[in-house]
Amino acid sequence: MVRRFLLPTVMGVMSLSLVSACGGLSGGLSEQQAVSKATTQAQEMSSTPVTFVSAASGHLGDFDSNVRNPGPTTDVWAVTFTGTFPAGSCGPAPPPDQPPPGCPPANTSTRVSLNYTSGAFLLESTPATG
Repeated sequence: MVRRFLLPTVMGVMSLSLVSACGGLSGGLSEQQAVSKATTQAQEMSSTPVTFVSAASGHLGDFDSNVRNPGPTTDVWAVTFTGTFPAGSCGPAPPPDQPPPGCPPANTSTRVSLNYTSGAFLLESTPATG
């Protein structure tokens, strides 16, 4: 009798492990929907056409360890693109008698994080890391 119940239990645990290994989130946007929404967002930030690189679902903290708001356990789609994205600030304006400071080069990648369920834009990280 133990064997009869053991096999279904083992198979159930293996199925849950496989779902977790494949992302494990359910009830949200499909990957195709997330990529479509993120592409629109990324293109608005790039001065050149963007190219899709990858998409993954998980907790926001899995993709950006410095995130504070929304919390690191927020379920997201993290979608990465290449393109030409503005670099950070060039610094404060120089005094009138001095030339402007050199700006850092543009970033060539970005990660758009969307709420896993609603698809709402949460944040953009450039350059994409990780």
